[in-house]
Order: sequence, then structure tokens, then C-alpha cells
Amino acid sequence: FDNLLIGRGRFGLMLREDGRFLDDGVTFRVGPHHYLMSCGTGAAGVVYAHIDRLLQTEWTDLKVYLVNVSAGLATMCVCGPYARDVLGGVETDIDFDESFRFMDFREGRFAGVSVRIARVSYTGELSFEINVARRHALMIWTTLMNAGQNYGITPIGSETSGVLRIEKGFVSPGHEGDNITNPFDAGMAWIVDMEKPDFIGKRSLRRDLDLGGERQHVVGLLPDKHRALVADGSALLPDPGGSGRSGFQGHVTAACFSPTLERTIALALLKDGHHRHGEKVLISGLEQSCLATVTAPVFFDPQGQRMRG
Repeated sequence: FDNLLIGRGRFGLMLREDGRFLDDGVTFRVGPHHYLMSCGTGAAGVVYAHIDRLLQTEWTDLKVYLVNVSAGLATMCVCGPYARDVLGGVETDIDFDESFRFMDFREGRFAGVSVRIARVSYTGELSFEINVARRHALMIWTTLMNAGQNYGITPIGSETSGVLRIEKGFVSPGHEGDNITNPFDAGMAWIVDMEKPDFIGKRSLRRDLDLGGERQHVVGLLPDKHRALVADGSALLPDPGGSGRSGFQGHVTAACFSPTLERTIALALLKDGHHRHGEKVLISGLEQSCLATVTAPVFFDPQGQRMRG
């Protein structure tokens, strides 16, 4: 993050010493020596304790000071094709045109109060996250709902966000990160720089790569039955039609009915999954089983044009 420009953010993974996922999030550079780190929902306490432990036990010479600001801030995300229109309808000195790029953040006045607004996305849509002092949260929420009435704005919860992240194949440390998965298994080699002199988990990742062998990889699944009911945690077994494999093959990490694709989709951890796209596996559930085709884990907008538009 030392080459991150002020006003920009960067997605990052935080690994444990064994090279497995601890959390992920976006870190923004607010000033020359000032960063704002965001974490997964509910993970702020764990991440804070992890960094604090490292500063006290591993890198005591670093002049780094931590402040947990989670309790003092509220965050609201406006996402979808009308996000710019909704935000532009509120009194503000922040410009929401195309110059506000993906992974930018800006500070300014919005509805009369100071805010930080970041252009990041958990849903794969054009999105703007608003950080505001929590005493102003209800006022900002009401302002946004009023500004969005003509655009059909509606609140959504974690279930809807979960559907969108499955469609995009966004990896969740709490689902695809099962204490075995490393970034390479998750198809996230692009984020790991093994040429760096050192980072937490590097030694363990190097061991994984040197040992080789069969590992579970994150894949997508398209059930043959378009409206199949697929439960998270369902076992994956070989195709009875004859794939030549035997025994337990993996499990479903997240599944949903996608209204965008009008069918059931799922993410899963599958043995040697990166090399099995197009192959059939059997999803073995508690009440029903069905065959599914192994695919890449991104089901919609694979180039990310919508969130970068």
C-alpha cells in the first residue's frame, strides 16, 4: 500500500500465519501517513486485535497508531444503475460524474454534513458507500430514500447482497474461506505478490505451492434442474455416469436462485476444480440430489463493466 495514491483505495487480503484467509477489504489512503481500512461485516474487532497484536509482538519498532472508528461511523451503500442520479439529487459539493472512478474516495459535504464517499462494490453494481458520523445516519438515510423515490429505490439486506455476490463470484472469507482455502485455491493469485521480501502467510503459501498435489478450488455450479433447491454445505460426489473419480469431491459454499439468470447457481469448493470446468458432479442434499455442471465462479458481467461504468 506504500504506492497507493491519496484519494484511492485498494482491495486486499489479510492472511493468517498459515496462509489462510483472515479477512478481506478495501484500504483507502487519506493522507501521506493516514489510511482508512475497511473490513468484512462484523470483522472489525478481529482485524483490529490481529494488527494490534502484530504491532506489540512482531514489529514493535513501527510508528503505527491504530484507532477503531467503527462505532463512530455509519455506512450506507447506494448501488445500481441510478446511483449517480440519486446522489446527484442531494445538495452536495461532491461531483458524481465519470471522473469519480472505481476505487476512488472523496470527502465533502452531503446534505449539509461532512462525509466520505467511496466508489467500491460488494454487489458488482455501480456503487457508492457513504461514511458519515452515526449521529447523522438517520438524516442521511431519510434524505437518500426521498431522493430515490422517482427511481424506485428500495432498502436491501444481506440476503440480497449475498445473491449479488454469488452471481459475481466474489469470494467470502466466511464461506469459501474454510480454513483450508488459500488465495490460489480461490482464483485470486492476482492479488498475491510472491516476490515481496515477506508478508504474513508467505512461508505457508510457498509450502503449499512446493508440495503441489490435489487441492480444493473455488468453482461455480449450474444445476441441471434450473430451479433446484441447493443447500449450503451440500456434498459434491462424482457423476454416477462415470467421471472415473470416486469419493467425496467437495461441498457447496453458497447457493441461491438468481433472478438475473432465472436459475439456481452455486459456488463450491471442489477437488482440482480449476481443471474440471464443463465436468458434471452430483450435488447430494438432505432431501434431494441433482447433477450440476462445473463452471468458472463468475456467472454475470465477468469483466466487471457494471461496477466500473
